[in-house]
Amino acid sequence: MKKLLLEGGRVRLCEVPGIGEPDDHELKVRLLASALSPGSEQALIVSSGFNPVQSSNRFRQALDYWRQRGIGALVEKISEKLHMGHPVGYSAAGIVVACGRQVSGFAPGDRVACSGNQFAHHAEEILASSRLCVKIPHGVSFEEASTATLGAIALNALRQLDVRLGETIAIVGMGALGQIAAQLSRAAGARVIGIDRNARRLSFAHERGWIWKFLEPSASSPAQVFDWTRGHGVDGVVLALHAPADPAPIEFAARILRRRGRLTILGDVPVALPRSLFYEKDLKLNIAVSYGPGRYDPDYEERGVDYPETYVRWTAARNMACYLELISDKRLDVNSLVQAVYPIEKAEEAYAQLAPGASQAAILTLLTYGYANGRKADKPMALAPQVNARPRGRIGLGIIGAGGFASSTHLPLLSKLSELYEIRAICNRHPEKSWQAARKFGARACSSPAEIFSDQRVNAVLIATRHQTHALLAREALAAGKAVFLEKPLAVTIGDLENLERVYHDKPAPFHIGFNRRFSPLVQQLKFQLKDLGKPWMIQYRVAAESLPASHWIYEPLEGGRVIGELCHMIDLVGYLIGSTTLDPSVGPSDCSANSLNGATHLTDALIVTLRYSQDVMATIQYQASSPGFLGKERLEITGTDGAIVLEDFKRLKAHVRGKDFTIERDAPAKGFEEQWRLLARYFGGISPSPLISFDEAAAVTRLTFFIDQEIRRVSSV
Repeated sequence: MKKLLLEGGRVRLCEVPGIGEPDDHELKVRLLASALSPGSEQALIVSSGFNPVQSSNRFRQALDYWRQRGIGALVEKISEKLHMGHPVGYSAAGIVVACGRQVSGFAPGDRVACSGNQFAHHAEEILASSRLCVKIPHGVSFEEASTATLGAIALNALRQLDVRLGETIAIVGMGALGQIAAQLSRAAGARVIGIDRNARRLSFAHERGWIWKFLEPSASSPAQVFDWTRGHGVDGVVLALHAPADPAPIEFAARILRRRGRLTILGDVPVALPRSLFYEKDLKLNIAVSYGPGRYDPDYEERGVDYPETYVRWTAARNMACYLELISDKRLDVNSLVQAVYPIEKAEEAYAQLAPGASQAAILTLLTYGYANGRKADKPMALAPQVNARPRGRIGLGIIGAGGFASSTHLPLLSKLSELYEIRAICNRHPEKSWQAARKFGARACSSPAEIFSDQRVNAVLIATRHQTHALLAREALAAGKAVFLEKPLAVTIGDLENLERVYHDKPAPFHIGFNRRFSPLVQQLKFQLKDLGKPWMIQYRVAAESLPASHWIYEPLEGGRVIGELCHMIDLVGYLIGSTTLDPSVGPSDCSANSLNGATHLTDALIVTLRYSQDVMATIQYQASSPGFLGKERLEITGTDGAIVLEDFKRLKAHVRGKDFTIERDAPAKGFEEQWRLLARYFGGISPSPLISFDEAAAVTRLTFFIDQEIRRVSSV
């Protein structure tokens, strides 16, 4: 299907795989129209690209990446980010094709408006949150409805401003959002003063009666405004412009406001408040957050949790619906704002007219999609070149999940090991990612895992999706007779694990779980040295994990959390080194203790786990989300009666065993990814009959993480 992607500051029309089926709370929508707002779209283009010093968090990530992988890998990563395609668009309308299992209020065939920059892309089909979609009222066209996001943004800003009957409101910035805000203010009974540097936009609004007065900002503007308002100033100001480096707009707004006036920031302007003005006038300031309550709330957008109308009257969706009803009632004129319409095939031309300096840029531009009555004949899609039949000796791989980890770690390694593997097909929930990866690695881009499972040329699959999908996809792959490389974790619930175990034992096939650390060259050296380290052993394993924002997907209840999804690596490595992945059977899981610290972003961000094993071994794992700094990211220390061994970040191994010292150092960390894939080629190819990690061993590690996760939650609730 056709989809617009932003690559290196330029929008391109690309052919990407079709989208899959909607999740529980999603709608699959075939688009008929989508809206371009010059200010918002151009701001996105200007801000695109990878800038490691843009924020302290990104700068810290860049430094960590440099330390772990070297300057060459960092430069390659930056280049990859710069040329990675990002979807664009946030306001669209079309027809529902399919509904998620838990969606209510919608049905296939419904006409809907969709919003959200992670959903409502410029593409022939989209997967949209049901909470960010509303039905289109009778008498409203798809073209009009495609502006619903802009309408909701303007409406939410005016609700924040609390516009009242008879007031005078100034709209600073008369682009698409400003024009809509002016009409809404007028519909609410306010008089509107339009302010913009573009005289054509001001005349446009004034000729239609949307604004009472207008002016271009200058040193004399405040005096003119006070003259119009009998010396009082305006009651409220909406800043609806994009000027991220210009502090002048907010000072200008303060000067034209009356005492105790109200200011709402709708666009992107620096909040450098002129304190004396705000203090003397007792002004009120607020920033309107997007379309309304619910926006950016994962519970609302992704899990379908609505806010009760009794307590939250105007959510994002209810603002969208209100806007469309005003159009239906002929109280808003959107058609006049639409000054350019392009078919999706000419989208690049549409974006060219948004560029700075483009003459006579349209206030609002629409893209349309080539459907007749909402339907379009299916036709073959030109994707990456089809690969030939499997060459002898190479394993045909299908990749499910082409996110950041798979694209930066697994796919480059598989390309390097081209004598062993051939990447046949790639699919991802976001079709542009599978298209980009397929283009880069010479594979076929697929729209769903089912295409990979049914491909006879695919011998094995790598599953590198989000955690909650692991067990289900692994079961489907086994049922299709494929060898499976499943990234950790094996499952996120005991029910998923037991279902996967049944399928594996009923229909066994080569199966591997991605516990890569045990394959690190330095870990192999460490294990060899352990035979001379007299017991009992004390193991201290410290991990400085990456700090993640509270909204990160791994903290979502259905994704399992960091114990199940990340600590499993450490538990597997300790068990591998001592030759036991289960607790002492004589004492059972009571010999596992776990506790966490308060004050972390999440319950599992700062914890200590203590494990006692049967071979006179006790291990303590300290896991904390923090910047590794000078201490390094991972440090494993094992002491025994005859010495000690220390492994630092998988690049330095030091040992003092039976009076002998030795040190092994590498230029960069080696966590065993490449060694793992090399050994897997023998297993998947039938040369080596034994798995690298048995399924039962992986299941035991997973069960142990379930117990630890439950123990942490139990202790924290006491």
